[in-house]
Amino acid sequence: MFTYKMNAQFVNGTSLFDDSIREEVKKAIENYNSKSLIAKNPKQIVDYSYSNDGVTLIIELESEAELPMPTKALRILSTYLSECLDKSYLSPNGKQLFKMSVVSDADVDSDMALEEFKSLSVDDKLVEMAKSQPSIEERDVVPLVSTKEIKLFNEDADKKVALIDCGVKKNIINSFLERDI
Repeated sequence: MFTYKMNAQFVNGTSLFDDSIREEVKKAIENYNSKSLIAKNPKQIVDYSYSNDGVTLIIELESEAELPMPTKALRILSTYLSECLDKSYLSPNGKQLFKMSVVSDADVDSDMALEEFKSLSVDDKLVEMAKSQPSIEERDVVPLVSTKEIKLFNEDADKKVALIDCGVKKNIINSFLERDI
């Protein structure tokens, strides 16, 4: 038996798993588990919980076969919920409800015992993972994300914007250009 632990958050980034949504999740999991019993590779959601801040649904899934992409195994769950919930929970294209990630044993800080790590909340796990990353306090990262030369865009526009690039995203520039700025 293979066990996978996954985190799911609403793709719109603002919604929480409040009481009414938690009731729908419970029904969706019951639906998932009953439909999955007749699948070629039976799977079951054996446990689920929510982060303290209500942003993340934590799912534990068991499968008889190894899953190359475990999050895809939850398509029935997200489809069921997409039909039950208000469309504001969906992505702008209306096709995605959750952004999901698999929590692997490799995400655990090597100095911390696996069982101790598993007992932490999602927020605590994120803190532990961040602590295990190299510090950037001593590094000057501005040269890594900015340009040295001056770039001019849409010079004939009526409105002008001066942008100091300390890591600006290309989409910000594209938004200005779309607005003829």
